[in-house]
Amino acid sequence: MVKITKNMLLSEVVEKYPEVAMVLRGYGLYCVGCDVANIETIEQGAKAHNLDNEEIGLMLKDMNTVALEK
Repeated sequence: MVKITKNMLLSEVVEKYPEVAMVLRGYGLYCVGCDVANIETIEQGAKAHNLDNEEIGLMLKDMNTVALEK
């Protein structure tokens, strides 16, 4: 079972599950390929793009769903 968490680095998740990049982009996180993705967690990136905790939870659920489908 895939368990993507808010504490994982953006780059780590996209490298392991490239299909989740579309989910991140859907929530306004276009930074999946930038240098900051190597040092920023999912939560940090989401907060930097003004997502609240509820939106982050929904995004993580969507990311895990997509990663499980592959």
